[in-house]
Amino acid sequence: MLPVLFRIGSFEITSFGALVALGALAGLWVFRRELARSGLPDAAMDAAVYGLVGGLVGAKLLYVFEHLDEGTFLSLFLDRGGMSWFGGFVGGLAAGYATIRAKGWPMLAVLSAATPALAVGQLLGRVGCFLRRACRRRASLSTRPRFTKRSSSPSSPGCSFAGGAADCRIASSSAGTSSSPAPSASGSSSSE
Repeated sequence: MLPVLFRIGSFEITSFGALVALGALAGLWVFRRELARSGLPDAAMDAAVYGLVGGLVGAKLLYVFEHLDEGTFLSLFLDRGGMSWFGGFVGGLAAGYATIRAKGWPMLAVLSAATPALAVGQLLGRVGCFLRRACRRRASLSTRPRFTKRSSSPSSPGCSFAGGAADCRIASSSAGTSSSPAPSASGSSSSE
């Protein structure tokens, strides 16, 4: 994949770091637009900024606590690598919630405006994770996605969870022109 985008001297700019930063910026942009669309004060951007900082700190802290057997707290905390999604979620939500409560803004309306922004940020950060190849670890319950070139069932491209594993398939451009047998009344195909 592409773990390092470029170097400035001995400092590496990683695809993960760049896409997390891009995700944060894109999320802030989407949040500002949602605030305006919802008629909420532009000052509610404070909740996003505090949530972003709280998320980064929470992600790092949970990673450090999960890996204390690998080094000291300080060495793990100051290391460039290591973030936990769940720590980021809890830290960001706690910081954003505290800010919204302290400022007296309507909780549900501000969180509703934040939801699409969080999705955009998560999407871009996850792409960075894939580029860095950090998402290739085996899942304990066989739930990791498997990417294939074409679907065995052209009429239903996307992800399936047959056998307990996500099977993400990319539909071919001729997906609708397949002559596969139609499902029987019981819902199963005669070719299964």
